[in-house]
Amino acid sequence: MAKVACVGVQWAQMGGARQAVESAAHRLDLSVTGVSIEEPGPAEYGHPSAALVEQRPDVIVVSYGFDSGIVPLVANQRLPAIYPIRAYVDFGGLMAYGSDRTETAQQCQ
Repeated sequence: MAKVACVGVQWAQMGGARQAVESAAHRLDLSVTGVSIEEPGPAEYGHPSAALVEQRPDVIVVSYGFDSGIVPLVANQRLPAIYPIRAYVDFGGLMAYGSDRTETAQQCQ
């Protein structure tokens, strides 16, 4: 089994989660590398996607906000990645972990 030493994360819209990620990484003896997007907008996500992949982390954790264009960038570099919703997997991503928005909406009705 491969050992993970560095996790790549995109920091846009993470708020307090950034501190939680960094704290968890420290406890697990991992380094975290990331790209920050101060004012996220559709045009701004392509460049950070490429910048994050270029840093060559061992794995990438994709949060909300990246468009589907990150999937081929990650796949071409043969990096394992986890995505927040299944749609990324439908585009060819490795795996997703998160709530099912359709099911959640149905439960709220």
